Amino acid sequence: MFDSISELNKAELFSIKSLGFFNNANQCEVSYKDWVFSYSYGSLVSHPENADIIYSLIVDMWAGQEPSINDFMANYGYTDKERAKKDYGACKHNGKMLRKHFTRKQIESFKILLEDY
Repeated sequence: MFDSISELNKAELFSIKSLGFFNNANQCEVSYKDWVFSYSYGSLVSHPENADIIYSLIVDMWAGQEPSINDFMANYGYTDKERAKKDYGACKHNGKMLRKHFTRKQIESFKILLEDY
């Protein structure tokens, strides 16, 4: 699919609309086909790269595979159960959407490409 992170970042995968800076981070809306989601990124970056977005989605997919909310809280350092439920649900949703829009082979390719990211 992509031979390098540079090649991945040059591809026109996502449509990105800046929403501004709030909650101590830059915020944007990311679109891919029929999937629209919010993405936060550091203040030192002018815009996220494809690799940043895909890496975050893969991490969300892994987090959403925790067997229970209690495991999610323990493994990701949550103490507020309501906040954890919201984030756990978002991770599960992002994982589902990632698997909907990319094949297993593509996701594995991204994992290999981004393993040291």
